[in-house]
Amino acid sequence: MADWHAYKAEKEAFVAGQVGTSVRTEYPEHVTEYGVHWNFFLTLGVVIPILDVLQAYLPQSMGIMGVALSVTYEVVLSTTPLAAWVLSDTRDAGSIVSLNKEGLTSLPGYLAIAMLGLDIGTFLRKADYAMTRLTWRACVYWVLYAAVAVWGLVASRRMANLSYVLWTAAFNTLFLLCFTTLHTLWMRYEPRATSAPILFDWINRHSLPVRPMRVHAPMRAALRVRMYANNADSLLDRLTNEAAPGETVEDKRRAKFDQYSQKLAAKAQERGLSSVEELAQKHREEQEMKKKLEREELARAYANRVAAETAAKQGSVEERDRALQERLRLQREQEEARKLQAEGEDAMSGPVKPLSSFLDVAKIEKESPENITKLWASYHTMRGKLSAVIPAETYARMVDTARKYPQFVLPLPKNDAAADESADSAFEMQFLQWAFLARPPTVSSTTPPPSAVLFTSLAEYKLRQEFAQMSLVLTHYTELIESKGLVLMRGDVTERQTAESDEVKQVMAQKEAQLLALCAQRFYNVDWSKTLDAQDELRRELLHNFHHHPTQFSLEKLLEASFQLG
Repeated sequence: MADWHAYKAEKEAFVAGQVGTSVRTEYPEHVTEYGVHWNFFLTLGVVIPILDVLQAYLPQSMGIMGVALSVTYEVVLSTTPLAAWVLSDTRDAGSIVSLNKEGLTSLPGYLAIAMLGLDIGTFLRKADYAMTRLTWRACVYWVLYAAVAVWGLVASRRMANLSYVLWTAAFNTLFLLCFTTLHTLWMRYEPRATSAPILFDWINRHSLPVRPMRVHAPMRAALRVRMYANNADSLLDRLTNEAAPGETVEDKRRAKFDQYSQKLAAKAQERGLSSVEELAQKHREEQEMKKKLEREELARAYANRVAAETAAKQGSVEERDRALQERLRLQREQEEARKLQAEGEDAMSGPVKPLSSFLDVAKIEKESPENITKLWASYHTMRGKLSAVIPAETYARMVDTARKYPQFVLPLPKNDAAADESADSAFEMQFLQWAFLARPPTVSSTTPPPSAVLFTSLAEYKLRQEFAQMSLVLTHYTELIESKGLVLMRGDVTERQTAESDEVKQVMAQKEAQLLALCAQRFYNVDWSKTLDAQDELRRELLHNFHHHPTQFSLEKLLEASFQLG
C-alpha cells in the first residue's frame, strides 16, 4: 500500500490545481509557462501517481530511468517539430491540447527530475548520509550539464528539456551535498537506524511532494507570508505609533504611493501619454513584444539547428548534385542581374539602350501625355519596332508581380494558333526573365525601377543557359513616371545573320513579338488586392506552381490562360 503522506500530497496538488490556488496566493504564472488552463499543481497531480507506481516496483532504478527518460525526450524534441510547435505563439482556440501545450509536453521532463530526486532519496533518508555517492552524483550531473551546454543545448523551462533536467539535478544535488556537509560537521546527533534525520523527516512530511526542493519552496513561503500579513501590519502600526503618535503605517504607505504616482504621471507626460494607465499599458505592450521577439529568436535558432543537422545527414550523391545545380543557377541569375543593373550607359549596351540615347527626354517632357503617346508610337512604327505607353499604376502592378515571380514560360504559336484555336497548331515555348535596372537620377527612390523582360527560346536556354541568345527584349523606361504618370515600353527583336547568305533577319516576326508582349501583360498585370475572376485566378495559380510546385504545372492550362480572352 502506498504511503499515506504521498496520497495526501497528491490530493493537495489536485485541489490546488483545480480551484486555482496559484492565483489566490499570487503565485507568479504566465501563459507561456504551462498554458492557458494548466499550472504546476496539475503537473504535480500527474507526476506523483506515476512516481508511486515506479517506486513500488522499481525502487532501485530511479536514477537510470530518469536519465533515460530525459535523453529520450530530448531526442524526440530534436528529431520532430515538437520543439518548434511548443515555442511558437500560435494556439488553436478550439484545441485543449494546443491551449495547454507547454504544460502537457513538459510532463516527461518534470517526471525525470522527480525520478532523479527519488534516486538521491533512496540513500539520503538513511542514517548514513552516503557522502561518497552524493558527491559522485553531483559531479556526474554537473559534467553532463556542461557537456550538453558545450554541445549547444539551451535549458528551457517551458519544454523541461534535457539541459533543464540536468541543471536542476546538478543544482539540487550540490545543494543537498552542502547541506549534508554542514549538518554532519555542526549538528551532532545520535543516528537512528529506522528513520530519517529530524530535518529531512519534517521536510518529507510537511512539504508538497516535489523532490527538487527549490520548486515548491516559493509557493509555501507565499502561503505563510499571506497567513501572517495581518499580524505583521498590526505590529508595524503599534511600533510606528510608539515612535510617532498619530501617524500609522497606512499613512506612510499612502504618502509613498502619492509620491510614486506623481513620478509616474511625470514619466507619462514626458513620453507624451495622457495617463498613468496608458503608461502601464505601453510598458506591458513593450514587455510582451520583447518576450515575443525572444521566443521567436529562440524558436528560429532551434529550427535552424535542427534543419542544419537534418541537412548534414542527407549526404547522398543526388542531394549534393541538386544543391550544386541550385547554387550554379543562383550564381547565373545574380551575374545576369549584376550586368543589367550596372550603372552608366556602357552597361546598357546592346538591345537594352538608355532612353537618352535615342530620345530628347527634356524636350518630350514638355508635351502632354496624349502627344507623348502619339509621338512614341509614330517613332517606333516608322522603324518597325514594337512599342507601348503604359500607365504608371499598371506598371506598378506588373513590377509587384514580377518581384514575386521573376521567371516564367509562354507559348508562341508557329502557325496562327492564336487566330484559330481549333487548328492542330505547334507551339514554341519562350522562357522570360525580369531584370530590374538602375533608376534614372531624376526619379525618386520610391517609384518602381525601370526593367527589361528578356525572352529566349526554352530549348536555347536549356542548351546554353546564360549564353543563350535572346529573341526579344521588352524595355520599360520610367523617366516620365513622376511628371506624366507614364512608362514607355520598347520591344527589340534580335537580328541574326542567316547561314545561307549574309542577309540579316529578325529571329521572330513583329506579330509574334506583339503576341508575347500581350501574353506577358495578361499574366503580370493583375491586381492581387481585388477579387480575381476565373482566368486571373488560373494565371495566378500557374505563376505560383511554376516557382513553388513545378510538378503541378500544367501545359494545357497555360495554353488556355494565354490565348483565351477575358
